[in-house]
Amino acid sequence: MTVNSTTNRAEHDGDGITTAFAFTPYFLDDDDLRVYLRDSSEDIETLQVLSTDYTISGAADPAGGTVTFVTPPKATDKVVIIRDPDRLQAVDYQANDAFPAETHERALDKLTMIVQRLAEQLERTVGLAETDSASILTLPSDRISSILGFDTSGNMEAVNKSTLGGATLPVSTVDNSVPRFDGTDGDALQSSGVEIDDSNNVAIPATGYILIPAGSTAQRPGTPIAGHLRLNTTLNALEQYIDGAWSSMAVSTGPNEFGGGQRLKTQSLAFSATPAPDAALGQRVEFAAATGAVTIGTMTNCHVGMPFRFILQQDGTGGRAYTMDAAYKNQPSTFVLAASKKQILDGEVTAVDGSNNLTEAVLSSGSWIEP
Repeated sequence: MTVNSTTNRAEHDGDGITTAFAFTPYFLDDDDLRVYLRDSSEDIETLQVLSTDYTISGAADPAGGTVTFVTPPKATDKVVIIRDPDRLQAVDYQANDAFPAETHERALDKLTMIVQRLAEQLERTVGLAETDSASILTLPSDRISSILGFDTSGNMEAVNKSTLGGATLPVSTVDNSVPRFDGTDGDALQSSGVEIDDSNNVAIPATGYILIPAGSTAQRPGTPIAGHLRLNTTLNALEQYIDGAWSSMAVSTGPNEFGGGQRLKTQSLAFSATPAPDAALGQRVEFAAATGAVTIGTMTNCHVGMPFRFILQQDGTGGRAYTMDAAYKNQPSTFVLAASKKQILDGEVTAVDGSNNLTEAVLSSGSWIEP
């Protein structure tokens, strides 16, 4: 026979029904084939046992043969059949006998199959490029508990696990501690004090700050999810995404501050009989001193949960009426102030339309007059 193909393996997918799988490369003996099942669900391969797990037919047939399993391989199994003859030479020529052409050719076939198997194994290993001038890669003898790496000459070396790329890994006695790079030496890692436990809970034992993402209303995430936090630079307020909408995290704490010291962006409106504040310009709205009756319209560019503050002012004459749009709830619809006095109204947006225009807001009952 001749060995006219370099193919020495076959792969098939199991289906839980089929038991017979073809192996078309020429092989000499049943023992020349190694049969594996690789379970893709567990990424585990198992060498099967001849006569126990499977049988073979077709040895020495140029057309190949068939591997037949006792139990059908599962749908998650890949059947891998490899021609892997033993590395033994059993041919013994007798002096003065006629030349045994069949025996001789069979021995040559086996040698060719061995060479093909070794070539395949070499091709599946890590090797040097053909143009690489290095001639050998020897495993370092001090590799215990180390990671294999390469020095500046390209030679293999053992790298201590506590140093990677020149960075020294910290040794921490604090469970779940997160390392960080030293601020003065980028190669040095040190314990940060930040802890992430097995449930992904984060602890930051510090007295400084956390810098959270910041951006305008237009820069909000396109597909937010509950729990997102950010600083809205348009509204000058911290906000969270919850219950399907963005809402401010600020609450009123004084005449000029919200949310424990967080100041709202201020806008000043010139006198108008029908002002309509734009929250994008500021949620703290200072209305110019009224020189006539004023009807305050609904705000634009709002979001549910957004806090706001209106500061109403009278001129030296006083007595002019401020009438609130019906969207503003929980307070009298009209305010009339004495001369040169200010009225502060705090509120929170509770509903907006599809264009983020206010449709309802609740004014707090704790409004007051500035002295």
